[in-house]
Amino acid sequence: MSMVSIEIVKGFVADFDNGGKDGGNVTGLIVTTFMVGDPPVSFWSPFSLDSPIATGDYVAVAGQRSLVPGIGRVALAYRRLGTSGSSHLFNAAFPIMCILFGTLGIFGGLFLRPLNADTESMTVGLVALGLFGIWRLGCMCTARRMLNSIDPVLSTY
Repeated sequence: MSMVSIEIVKGFVADFDNGGKDGGNVTGLIVTTFMVGDPPVSFWSPFSLDSPIATGDYVAVAGQRSLVPGIGRVALAYRRLGTSGSSHLFNAAFPIMCILFGTLGIFGGLFLRPLNADTESMTVGLVALGLFGIWRLGCMCTARRMLNSIDPVLSTY
């Protein structure tokens, strides 16, 4: 996956599920799922802490195909259309959490000597998770810049 595969979908938000925080949980996981546009394109965001958008909002969402097959697209950034506001990252908490775990892996690998095979494999996994977080945060910033470059519409009617 490269950063060039980021797609922007415009439309009304439908079938919004914020991971059961409002009482309903379609997915069984702590993820935010929703659809945008016509034809509808499904988006999700893992471990979302808050719900920046809701059903019926008119938005442009920048997303990219998920690394998990069959999930759809990961929401990277959004922008409310019909207003002159700027775009926002959709869920920066997830990549930041990955980066923090990667940092933990680096420090653990440096300071927990001597390492055995299990500790080394855990360290490598945590560092890989941190690199994934850096990559995802870079994609999110690129998506935000892409959304800031589009012109907002004057009306949602």
